[in-house]
Amino acid sequence: MKNLDYWVSYGLLDTRRQQRTDPVLAVPTFAARHNLSLVGKYWVGKLHTLVGATYGYTSPRLSYDPSFRAVRTPSFQDLSMNFSYVTSIKRNLTIVHVSCSNLLGRENVFGYRYGAAPSDQGTYQRVSVTPSAPRMVFVVLMVSINKARPADTSVAPE
Repeated sequence: MKNLDYWVSYGLLDTRRQQRTDPVLAVPTFAARHNLSLVGKYWVGKLHTLVGATYGYTSPRLSYDPSFRAVRTPSFQDLSMNFSYVTSIKRNLTIVHVSCSNLLGRENVFGYRYGAAPSDQGTYQRVSVTPSAPRMVFVVLMVSINKARPADTSVAPE
């Protein structure tokens, strides 16, 4: 499809480490086994606009309580969109970019914080570590000051 740019990226991580406080080899809490990204961008020439979307998936990660019992976080999923309007100010390439992450407002969990002492049942109370806001909106104005190459708003920005 003309003016469409897309890609799929996948990563597999199989690792075990013995960190300072780990009693045995273990999967680190930052390591997700599967990572998938789907990215698409479409250039709308008549509107001088680039529209993009990204979907990211990360498989559940391990988290360990103070007694080294493992639990899994939920999978991480994020659908984001962005728009870039290409124009010029005084013949300088100018881009107005707007992006929004986690459009669906999914409550992603990055890990857990555990209490210092176990309960009567021997389990540790935990609190999920989540983003401070369900989504983020980012707006930016970029101006490229280049006297040797005036702005060309008829082509997609690189």
